[in-house]
Amino acid sequence: MNESKQQADGQNRGGKRRRRRRGKGGGSGGNQQQQQSQQQKPQQQQQQKQQMAQGGGKQRPSDNIRGQQQNRQGGKQKQQQQQQPSSKMRVAEDLRKAERQRELNRPEPPFVHIEKRYAVMIFDTIQAAKAELDILTSKAAEVDQLNIVIRAEGNMDDPELSGIPKSKLFAGAAWTLIHERRINDGWYDAPR
Repeated sequence: MNESKQQADGQNRGGKRRRRRRGKGGGSGGNQQQQQSQQQKPQQQQQQKQQMAQGGGKQRPSDNIRGQQQNRQGGKQKQQQQQQPSSKMRVAEDLRKAERQRELNRPEPPFVHIEKRYAVMIFDTIQAAKAELDILTSKAAEVDQLNIVIRAEGNMDDPELSGIPKSKLFAGAAWTLIHERRINDGWYDAPR
């Protein structure tokens, strides 16, 4: 069984298959047609020459093809000319690219930290804070930012308290806890 497989494989690999080719060469089927067409060609060429000599002949196919190629090339040249930017456009584009690159490479100005003085005042209710509006206004004038903290939950957009210049209003237990921790850490003792 194995020997027969090997023999069959050897025949398939080693043996060259002959294939018929269409067109020129190979095979006997096309020779008759080729011979007939070769005999007709000289006759056709003679007829064309006679017609051309008389002045009313056909155009040769090769002339027609050449004309088409010239037209195609002309169209390609026009397209290439339209696609290629002029030298002025290229220079302008190069300048824009260079400007963009300069902007990207421009060093940023160094960050300068300006120390600010902060102060905090804690109240139990919004009404208590509104009662001391004059004290809050004078304290806000002494510092860069005055944090007004209300322990009770309430409106942090109160127009009277948020209208004080250089002040921020915080209301609620969470904000109170945050600012009490800042007081314990000494956050309000020195400028930051």
